[in-house]
Amino acid sequence: MNKTFIAIIGLIVLIGWAFLYLYPINKEQRDASYISSKYGLSFHYPRNYFVALEQSFNGERQQHAIVLAEDTPATQDLFSNPQSATEGPPTITITIFQNNLDHYTLQSFVEGTNFSNFKLSDGNKTEVIVGGEIAWRYHATGLYENENIVVVRPDYVYMLTAFFNSPNDQILKDFETVLETMTFTEPIG
Repeated sequence: MNKTFIAIIGLIVLIGWAFLYLYPINKEQRDASYISSKYGLSFHYPRNYFVALEQSFNGERQQHAIVLAEDTPATQDLFSNPQSATEGPPTITITIFQNNLDHYTLQSFVEGTNFSNFKLSDGNKTEVIVGGEIAWRYHATGLYENENIVVVRPDYVYMLTAFFNSPNDQILKDFETVLETMTFTEPIG
């Protein structure tokens, strides 16, 4: 009986090891990718999100947004019908500001523009590295709580924001996935 039990446990371990070895599932296979040569960035994001793109121009400056929202029927409906009276869900938003005219630095963008929402923060910021670039990270409060990271490059300023309700929200873990996989290249076009 002891030998049979040990043989069964050994067989289960062998089958488990074979399954993991022959059918590995890594994070990249569970995630989707976003790549833009125009904006010079790429990243991975969880497959349970969809991407919405927005553009705006004020006559002199371009502004673009890559919005990652949880892929649910309610969220899809909200994005397809923006006239809805309800507030939007928490999102991960990458806002891209033209920088070849203003030549912002981290300090001048974060502390000197309203785009950064830094005035809604507690004034604390931390230097971090994202995609090999020096960035500033800070928390702000508005309609939603939000974590912000700003990267400044010659052509664009990238403001990465996770909007959330609670510090335990899954969206904050998903935001870290985006940050960990973010890469920057020279924009084309």
